Amino acid sequence: MSFASLRSQLSKGPARFSVIQVVYASRSAVPQGAKLTVLSAIQAASYRRNAERSITGFLINDGQFFYQALEGPASCVTALLDRIREDPRHSDMRVLAESSIQVRGFAEWSMVSWMRTAAKLSIFAQHGLNDRLDLGSMQAPRVLALARDLQACETAVRRPRSFRASVRPRALAAW
Repeated sequence: MSFASLRSQLSKGPARFSVIQVVYASRSAVPQGAKLTVLSAIQAASYRRNAERSITGFLINDGQFFYQALEGPASCVTALLDRIREDPRHSDMRVLAESSIQVRGFAEWSMVSWMRTAAKLSIFAQHGLNDRLDLGSMQAPRVLALARDLQACETAVRRPRSFRASVRPRALAAW
């Protein structure tokens, strides 16, 4: 189902599914020297807003590209995608996959993000991502597999909080 057909379904009345997962990719338009500051601000704001809207997700950033899985009520996720599409910090945004889901893959995180750092290169390498990410080469199953492995690492490092439990932002996972 394309993003346009998803929006069309929503405009016809109640969605035929209650929770969707959307995976998208975009090129970062954030200046190199401001990336950590900007990404920390994005995470803090997203953590609060996503929790209020029952949206969960996982953001992967390598400094050049964003890959993100978003999960939640269809109307909330599509509204968020509209905002991201208009956000000047993103360019070349493309939806890689959309589907209805029965179980959230990132239920513990209203927003968690990973920047590609030297300390986490082994996880990227396990997915054949030794070089920089490429906007054209990553497909949704690969993004989700990478996100699940990064999530497992994140969960081992710190105890996740349910997106309903707190709306205080966590520090950007970039160590």
